[in-house]
Amino acid sequence: MTGRPLSPYRPQTKWLALISTGDRHAVASRGGLFLAGDWVWRWKDGIDRRFMAKFNDLPPMEEDAMRRPAPAGWH
Repeated sequence: MTGRPLSPYRPQTKWLALISTGDRHAVASRGGLFLAGDWVWRWKDGIDRRFMAKFNDLPPMEEDAMRRPAPAGWH
């Protein structure tokens, strides 16, 4: 899209997984390390809330964008 050459994709070898198990409890894993507890849920909740906060203060849509028809196939 930008006209620049693509750079090779190198996936992470270890990634952090934070999974809520319900009742404000979660499990974390990264590589061979596993942790669980209420504090893991609070950690996950904080990360999730900071991520979602990015979508709260969006700029207003342009007038033209609101008048454009939906792309073909959208209902």
